Amino acid sequence: MTDWTARFCGCMDDVPSCLCSCFLPCVQYGRNAERYGHGILGEEKLPNCLGFMCFSFFGLSFIPTLLQRTSIRTKYDIEGGPIKDCLSSFCCTCCTLSQHHRELVNRDKLVHVVHSSS
Repeated sequence: MTDWTARFCGCMDDVPSCLCSCFLPCVQYGRNAERYGHGILGEEKLPNCLGFMCFSFFGLSFIPTLLQRTSIRTKYDIEGGPIKDCLSSFCCTCCTLSQHHRELVNRDKLVHVVHSSS
């Protein structure tokens, strides 16, 4: 198991993603889904953005965030569990979405470094 490469409260590491997560979380969720290739409505940005908005309308934005977090954590074998995922997604959706973005960017960089050094 590995740790997250991006800190949970590391918004200052990537201010644009932090601002997007705070003021336009549906857009950030869609960007993350597109980068990751999986969201509540496939891998396209727009449907996921709209789906997130529907959940948000009912005060349930933590649900797609939780599903995305669990999926990212499982794919990259990141330490944690469902309770921690639920708490982070429910208590601070913005921080969680921003962390997802930074994590996906970091993982992409790691893949490119490994491929270029081979």
